[in-house]
Amino acid sequence: MTDVFEYYDDHQQQIDKYITPQEKKKLIDELMMNIVFEKFNPANQKLTITKEFNGNKTYTTHSWIHIYGDCIQLAAKLNLDVSKYQSKLISYIPFAYDSHLKAILGWIRRPTSVEISTLIQVYRGKTSDLWRHQPESFIKACKE
Repeated sequence: MTDVFEYYDDHQQQIDKYITPQEKKKLIDELMMNIVFEKFNPANQKLTITKEFNGNKTYTTHSWIHIYGDCIQLAAKLNLDVSKYQSKLISYIPFAYDSHLKAILGWIRRPTSVEISTLIQVYRGKTSDLWRHQPESFIKACKE
């Protein structure tokens, strides 16, 4: 179920009535932390815009990109400490829509020069269409 984090986020009150503490721990520790945050790196992903019309875009990218963003948003809602993944969170900024970006910016503390350089390289290097995807996310992140 690729939308498990979005589904849980949208239905948390109902699910929390029935989920055991062990099941919730499994969702957080095994799925979110050990798989999504630990094993997936947005910095290694590309994006290709397939169609543009009247300001709307369709695109292709790795199927986990959306999952990663939903995981970020749920981690913020659950007040999880994901600070050790700061580099990966920063590298997600070019993909981030507003709610995901807001969650990311809530965690970032003193980005390193390497983290900043990696992010800027997306816009300088132009190795995929990612630099054109959500430029406003980069601008908002810079303002913060």
